[in-house]
Amino acid sequence: MADQTRARRHAILIGINSHDSEDGPGLKGCVRDVEEITQQLKTSAVSSLSIHSFTATLTSGSPEPIEKRDKWPTYDNICSCLSKVTQSSNHGDHVYIHFSGHSTVVPPAHSFSNWETGDLALVVLDGQDANDRYFHGSEIASHLKAMVDKGIAVTIVLDCCYSGSTLRNDEVVRCVPYRPELDRKYPPRFDIVSETGPSRHLLTRGSRQAALIPTWLAEPEDYAILTSSDATERSYDVKFKDGARHGTLTYFLLETFDELGGIGGTMHQLTESVRARILAHRHNHQTRTQNPVLFGKKTQLFFGLTSPSCQGNIPITRFSAGGTTEDAIRLHAGAAQGISVGDQFTLHPLSCDDKVLPVQADAIVVRGLTSDLRITSPSPNQDAVETGWLAKATTRLLLRQFPIRLHLDDASCAEWRSALSRSPSLAEWDGHAPPFFTITQHRPAPATTTYTIQDQNSKTIITATTPAQAFIHITHLATFLLTRTLSNPSTDGSTTLFKSSFTAHLIDDITQETHTPGCTLTARDQHTVCDHASCAMTVTPADKLRLVIKNLADKDGPRLFVYLFAMGSSRYEVEDMTKASRVAVPPAGGDFGGSGMFQRRMRFSLEDEEEECEDLIKVFVTRDVSCFGCLEMGALGERDAEKTIGDGNNRGGLGMGGDEVWGAVTFRIKVVRGG
Repeated sequence: MADQTRARRHAILIGINSHDSEDGPGLKGCVRDVEEITQQLKTSAVSSLSIHSFTATLTSGSPEPIEKRDKWPTYDNICSCLSKVTQSSNHGDHVYIHFSGHSTVVPPAHSFSNWETGDLALVVLDGQDANDRYFHGSEIASHLKAMVDKGIAVTIVLDCCYSGSTLRNDEVVRCVPYRPELDRKYPPRFDIVSETGPSRHLLTRGSRQAALIPTWLAEPEDYAILTSSDATERSYDVKFKDGARHGTLTYFLLETFDELGGIGGTMHQLTESVRARILAHRHNHQTRTQNPVLFGKKTQLFFGLTSPSCQGNIPITRFSAGGTTEDAIRLHAGAAQGISVGDQFTLHPLSCDDKVLPVQADAIVVRGLTSDLRITSPSPNQDAVETGWLAKATTRLLLRQFPIRLHLDDASCAEWRSALSRSPSLAEWDGHAPPFFTITQHRPAPATTTYTIQDQNSKTIITATTPAQAFIHITHLATFLLTRTLSNPSTDGSTTLFKSSFTAHLIDDITQETHTPGCTLTARDQHTVCDHASCAMTVTPADKLRLVIKNLADKDGPRLFVYLFAMGSSRYEVEDMTKASRVAVPPAGGDFGGSGMFQRRMRFSLEDEEEECEDLIKVFVTRDVSCFGCLEMGALGERDAEKTIGDGNNRGGLGMGGDEVWGAVTFRIKVVRGG
């Protein structure tokens, strides 16, 4: 990466107000969004910055914007700017694109289209008489690909939405119905998106574990896209307390930058903090939720700008609890993420302000997707805890189910037992059930000590050179096993009903053989996790599989949210396979159209020296939005492997209502060399 002090930055800001029409009330806050983003960029003193603004300010007496034509947000002006910026930029430069305005959904038309919900198109101007024209997602993606291929890091914010338009009270939805006559008048330039090159069905990632075969632009090398909602939600143009209209996403993004002291920060942390703020703002509008979605590289810095980021990775909200005089603190993670009563956390403001020290808290109530926290020790900053802060787990009591056998000399045993007593997350083997890990001490030379960590089958996993390093490795391994075993054992009515509301299968694209998750040798349901060899699906690196998750609700039923992880059992890593905060799956035939299914192709690979291995596909399904980024882990032993997405140093639903039901299914995949 180029020297960040010399990197050039281009901000392309687009804001398009609109008049009232037969489709609904017009947007009044889009130009203001661009003006305030511009002011924030200037206030942040961003170096080597060029700002390219295209805005449409409308007055009641004219259909045309008051700006000069070369500053209109027309299709040609925007395309020209994107191309010129790409041509003039070099490897290591940064581009920030911010769009505030209307969008629509166009019918899927490509092999890489979203056939479940349709494709996004931004509504821009045609350049002739300021009428509407579509800027198709495929065209946007082509410009993005050209930038990424050149080594330019791209940050995109889309403050618009995907679906229908209505006026509700003081809110205007940022979307208009699709008008096919616009596409007939201005056909999308399909030649911009090459249909040649690598097969859309053969893409794999560099890591050894399972890889999705997604859309052609799914690899998040150097881009991050923050959208104001998913394909099943609406985005709102709202009149806030200042009396002016703003896009909801832009408003709270700017509020977050104010807390940070300027533009910058890790994309995942920004997204979760902004989402918590929006949910708190909308807690009285549970039927009109708006949850931002982050696509691409979660650890990327916003516009390549650093900020004093904190160590948290789970958002919290603070709200008034009924019948009490104290505010309640809600953690946006629960049993689905492996949280248990008694787990301890530190709470951090988004910025690392030395004057605001972390606050200690523990979990006193754990639900499916959220938990209630209680501040455990008096702190001068406890009253400062507010919505948008982030929490970091400091203990995980469920890790104690994976005990450790100590095969050490007396002095080292005493040292380890002292460390274990200070860390309630881990437990020493009690001599009964077999231990999950064994730590053995070796002295290959005088004054040299190493520690090997073995699994239940006495197979060496990794060797450490210090007790501290071994302790980190053991915590990583136990956390991996915890994620592997996560499932919802509840048999209450709502959970049972929810588990029956969806199906999940892996299908061989050639033989059409269908594999179900869970254990096939017992009478337990598909949500269990087992170790039977016969329950694993055997594949080769050449096999192409298709994951299908189906929402079984009728057309008026609830949507589902899917979170998909690949777990490499030889590298002990947990990686998000969708590269998105979540995937929404509405029912078939409902308001959002689609098939009611989430489908993704994938294949599995082996390292050069491997003859076989076992990988896992972990699928979490919920009815409410939640945060699962805290489950991600890098490979065991690699630098920063123990740092989950959203931790500091740029590492990698509010839950007030609903029953927080969830389910988790696990596919075990045995990968072998082909004949």
